[in-house]
Formats: sequence, structure tokens, C-alpha cells
Amino acid sequence: MNGSFNSQIFIEKLSKLNGSQQSIETLSHWCIFHRNKAKQVVDTWEQQFHCAPREQRIAFLYLANDILQNSRRKGVEFIAEFWRVLPGALADVLRKGGESGRSSVLRLLNIWNERKVFGSRGQALKEELFGKNSENQNEDSKETIYKLKQPSKEMIDKLTSSYEHIFNLPLDEDTLYEKCQTAVNFVDKIEKDYGNKSILGENNNPELARDLEAQQRILRECIENLKASKLSRNNLITRMKEAIDEQEMKIQQVSSQLQVAQSRFDQANKLLGHASVPTSGGPTLTSIPDAESPTNLQDQTLATTTGSADDRKSAAAAVAARLAASTCSAQMLSLVFSSLASSENQKPVSS
Repeated sequence: MNGSFNSQIFIEKLSKLNGSQQSIETLSHWCIFHRNKAKQVVDTWEQQFHCAPREQRIAFLYLANDILQNSRRKGVEFIAEFWRVLPGALADVLRKGGESGRSSVLRLLNIWNERKVFGSRGQALKEELFGKNSENQNEDSKETIYKLKQPSKEMIDKLTSSYEHIFNLPLDEDTLYEKCQTAVNFVDKIEKDYGNKSILGENNNPELARDLEAQQRILRECIENLKASKLSRNNLITRMKEAIDEQEMKIQQVSSQLQVAQSRFDQANKLLGHASVPTSGGPTLTSIPDAESPTNLQDQTLATTTGSADDRKSAAAAVAARLAASTCSAQMLSLVFSSLASSENQKPVSS
């Protein structure tokens, strides 16, 4: 077994992982052999877990379980690393894996709790996922109790990490494309000149053969680098989709609460008979301006055509701010980082 850990090899092995005992145990032993690289192993496991098909993710959990069970005798490296990522992975399968996924998650949690794999934290994780009365719940019930929620800070960290991974790739993509295209053009020219004939056949040309072998090595290197680049971008897209899902869910919550508040505000207005009743320290409100009102946007747009240069700049900034408030998914994708960071850093202001 090769002594150095290679994440690309691990990715290929994970892509072939299935739920059979042999497949899980073989890959588990390989991971444990590389336990000195536990963090890289677990980080790669997490990235590929979220890229894997739904039906394969349970096999990923079983692999993690086998690594945890069999590595404890040699050290606690994997216990600490897997504790970082397993709550989110378990929640994902619990939420989207159907009844079979729910049963698998509960079974693994029971095993880890009984064998104290994570110490007292195992029971706390089980209660977080299933509730405190999970022992009395019917395991055949189709009702899934999901309480674990990824905080926005964690989502920001994952997005940032995925984005940084792309820019930290040990390659300049422009140079890579240029080298790749040069090699492609060379091979195309040789094929055009010689067709399907071997250049070492009757048209023996050893120097040209050496040049072709050199270009083939370049193509092999380009293929490996392009695969790594594609994988990193797929991971980033997965994180962005998760962020969009989270924000769309929050938009629904906000819209629902806004509807209730607007309804009660209008009801209070009617009860007051639209009278201007003075309040302590401020005027009485009779309407709530709509942040996305076309009239408001039109007013701001008109303002950019009149007044001083500073006024036009301020008005243009206001229009941009209102457009940025749109909740459509396409715009949310481009604004996902700023919107998440804004919601995370926003603090209530005391009056």
C-alpha cells in the first residue's frame, strides 16, 4: 500500500463505494492506514458526501462508522475530525433520505451511543436530531423530527472554503488551457499527416515519436488538473445551491411573518379610524412603504435625472439597493455571500 495520501485517489475510491461489507471494510482499512492525514481524509469525505448521489450517502455513513470503530485502538484522530462533519451529514440523510435513511441514521446513533464512540456527546447528538423522547418513538413512523439546523456562519465558512479551494489550486488555468490546446493541435496535426499509421512503422521517425510522447505527457497532466478544477467547481456549486435553499426557506418565513404583521397593522389602522393619534416621540403611521414598490423605484430613477451630481449618485445607489433586495433565485446566487454575511453580522440596535 502506497505510504503517501493522495486525495485524488481517495476521491476515485469513494466514487466506487457501495453498501457491501467488502467495499466498506476495504476502503476503511485504506483510510485508517492514512490516519496521520485524518483531517484531509475527513475533509475529502465530506466534500464527496455532498456530491454523491442520495442513494450512496448511506454507504458514506457506514464507511465513517467503520473507520471510527476500527481506528479507536490506534488513536482518536478520526473521532475528533468526524465529529466536525457528521452532524451535518446525518441531518442531510435524515432530512432527504426517506424512511430507510432515517432508520440508518438512528441505528448508527444507537451504536455510537452504546459504545461511547463520542463519549457523552453521542446522546446529545441523538437528542438534537430526534428529540429527547427518541427512545419511545416508533421507528416505523414516517414522521421525521428534524431539529438540527446549520447556522449561517457555518454556511459562510463552507462557501468561503470552497471558493478559496478554487483559487488555491496549484495551476494557472489560462496557462493550462494554452498548454492543453497546443498539445491537442500537435496530436491533430500528426493524425492528419499519418492517419492511423504508426509513426514508428514504415515511416520510422523516432524524433517525432519522442515529441508525440512529450505532448501525451502534457495531456495527461492537463487531464488531472482539469479534473481537479472541475471537482472544485462542482463542490462550490453544491454549496451555493445549499445556501440558496437556506435563504429561500428563510424568505418564506420572513414573508409569512410580514403578511401577519401587515394584516394586523391594517386592522389597527381601521380600529383607529385612520385618525392621526399622536404617539410618544414620533408620528402615527398609516401605511407601510413596500420595499419593492414600483412607484418607489420609479421615484428613485427619476431622481437620477435631476439635481446635482451628488444627488444623482445617491439616488442611483438607492435604486441599486432596492434592486438588490429582490428575492429571485438568480439574483440571490450572485448575492449569496453578501446576503449571508449581512444576516450573520446584523445586531439589534437598542432604542
